[in-house]
This record gives sequence, structure tokens and C-alpha cells, in this order.
Amino acid sequence: MLEIKNITKIYNPKHAQPLKALKGINLTFNAGEFICILGKSGSGKSTLLNILAGFDQPSSGEVLLNGKDISKFSGIEMADYRKDKIGFVFQDFQLLDHLSVFENVKIGLAMEASITKEKKDELVNDILYKVGLTKHADHKPSELSGGQKQRVSIARALVKQPDILIADEPTGALDSETSVEIMNLLKQISQSGKLVIVVTHDEEYAHMATEIVTLVDGM
Repeated sequence: MLEIKNITKIYNPKHAQPLKALKGINLTFNAGEFICILGKSGSGKSTLLNILAGFDQPSSGEVLLNGKDISKFSGIEMADYRKDKIGFVFQDFQLLDHLSVFENVKIGLAMEASITKEKKDELVNDILYKVGLTKHADHKPSELSGGQKQRVSIARALVKQPDILIADEPTGALDSETSVEIMNLLKQISQSGKLVIVVTHDEEYAHMATEIVTLVDGM
């Protein structure tokens, strides 16, 4: 369970006009849910996403993962949280052009020193099958469509088997048909038992989620 209790985020708090990005957010998410955080630019949705992913800290409030406040984690604990619990999908894919699909996905296991090379290869092959990219394992990103690149990004986030998958505007660079395919894939991932949280500004795709959280001016 991921609980957000009275989270606020204030940028430049000592400034004459501080920016209040989040204003007392309270939310509860559970495993197996597909959550869409919907809002226009400047609504606070990306700020909330970064706090949930452990990339940023709230100004006040709590973010509880199974009862533990991640905002109180030490640097090492936060690094472990991001490594073990969170898979993050970027809007712009962030693939390495000189590496194959297989190698790009395997980067997701780079910090897993306790896993053998053989096991890593097995995990990569398994996740490529699940996202429908087995036949493209040896291809370079330049040979892929936008939708295929996003599938690689999702596979890289999932290969380490995190509890929570977070995606920042995963359909932002895709056409409408491909966007529906990616949202359906994310929904399938949630149905496997993972908590999937997606940020989007598009209401059409948000309605594919099991729950929609709408942010307006940080609330």
C-alpha cells in the first residue's frame, strides 16, 4: 500500500512569492491498481510523480510505503527504494542508440550484483516476451517505431521486478492508436498485481485506468 498524507511541496519557500506546487494531497494506492494522475501543465502532477518515485522530497506530509515514511529515508535507504521498489518510464524513452533492445533492457539490472549473467539474460528474455518484443531483441532503437521504443522503456523498468511502475506521460510522443496500445499494456501490467501510476494530460487515455486522480493547481 502507498499512502500520501497531507503532502505539500513549496519551491523557493523563503522567496517573496514561493511556488506552492502541491497543497495538502491525500491519496491511497494499492497493488493491482492502474492509477492515472490527470492535470494540465503546472497542476503539480509531475511534482507528485517525482516525490512518489523518490526523486524529490515533500516540504511537509508523509509518503508511506507499507507504513514506512519514505521521506524520512536515509540516502542509502532511498537509493534502495528507487532500485528495488520503483520502475520508472520516461516520456522520451531514454534509450541508448548504440545498444540493442536486449542490451537497453538489461541496463535495468545493472545494479543487481547478486544476480548472475545467465539469470539476467533469462529475466530480459522473459520481459521482452511479455511486452511483445522478442523478435526485436537484436534491433537498435533507430530501427523501432515510437510505440516499440516505449515498450523497450517499459521493459527496462519492469525487468528488475519492482512493486510499483511509474510512467511520466508515456503516450506523449505517440499517435492515438499506439497510445491506446501502450495504455492497454500498462493496464495488463497492473492486472498482474503491480501498482501502476501514470501521469497524463489526456482525458481520453486516463479513462482507461481503474482510478483517475485529477490535480488542479496542486490540489
